Amino acid sequence: MTDEKQAVAACTWIEFCVWDEHRSYAPEPEFESALVNPHVRRLRRHTFEEYLTQEVDIAEIDEQLVGAVRFPIDVVYTWVNNKDEEWQRTKAEMAGIALAPSASRANHDERFNNRDELKYSLRSLELFAPFVRNVYLVTNGQVPEWLDLTNDRIKLVTHADIYRHKDHLPTFNSSSIETQLHHIDGLAEHFLYFNDDFFLGDFCVPEDFFLANGVIKYFPAEQRAFEHDIDERREEYISADANALALIKEKYGAFTRELMIHSPYPASKSLLYDLESEFQEEFDLCASQRFRSHKDLRPIAFMQYHVGFQKRKAVPAEISNRYLALWRQNIDKYFGEVLDRRTYKTFCINDVGVPPSRAAWTNKQVWSFLESYFPFKSSFEL
Repeated sequence: MTDEKQAVAACTWIEFCVWDEHRSYAPEPEFESALVNPHVRRLRRHTFEEYLTQEVDIAEIDEQLVGAVRFPIDVVYTWVNNKDEEWQRTKAEMAGIALAPSASRANHDERFNNRDELKYSLRSLELFAPFVRNVYLVTNGQVPEWLDLTNDRIKLVTHADIYRHKDHLPTFNSSSIETQLHHIDGLAEHFLYFNDDFFLGDFCVPEDFFLANGVIKYFPAEQRAFEHDIDERREEYISADANALALIKEKYGAFTRELMIHSPYPASKSLLYDLESEFQEEFDLCASQRFRSHKDLRPIAFMQYHVGFQKRKAVPAEISNRYLALWRQNIDKYFGEVLDRRTYKTFCINDVGVPPSRAAWTNKQVWSFLESYFPFKSSFEL
């Protein structure tokens, strides 16, 4: 590649399928596909040989097959540049008004730290999810200096564009922002919500996240939101889930408690509008909290799945995932394992609990890992 600026990541996915002769009680031999696919598992010999001779593409025959996702899928990111001095001044001013002395880690730097993870997450998205239509980047008006806004697939959205009540701004609360994301103008009915520390690590297809009939999938973790052990001494995001459970129990009676793994969140815009309509007062209360608080909700990362399951609009599923917590002493070892294997469809690099004495070393490890995994520029970069 002679022009480095034009070098962008590209992923080619080639899947080989072996057909073996299958013998059964039937008089005519059949051939069976070694891979389970939505089209066909067995073919009679004469059909198999005819298709082979004529180089028939079964996928073209099945163009209208219901088993394949055919609706548009967008991606939504939330992002902040914590190194911006004006943002720092505004945050400090608001923190003095909005935060109580016992406000946990709601205003901790790790909640806002930026190592350009977004750049590498976008590289992973372009590399491993070519089916994505548009990418919406939601910020307070900040723009990454490396972002190419001439790319018509990237849409910059400000908080002011989507907030129902403008007097709730500025905000530094990701849960508050989460209550407003479905208001994005032009957003597809089906979208994936990415935190900027979420990455794709292997080739993905739409069916990893949605059923072909539009039902969203969700990915439960082993942990549960056990509301009987949640009080104001717990972190705010855990209280948010307890708040959601209280609403769900009152509204629907039955409920489930699963937390979700740290991976992209499949979402339904109409389901989120339904939730907001049912719980408008609680959505507005959460939106008004400028920093994470014990009055929060997490409509996308938690609530929509539990309500969606009861409404038959969401189903539990699995996706390969690795959670990389930066507080671990040997995080470099875990980075090396993920880099060597490259088999996880999703992974998260979670910035939590890193002592100041290890910050520089940790930053170097993160950058080295991401640059090694995603070395080529995406079309979203200048």
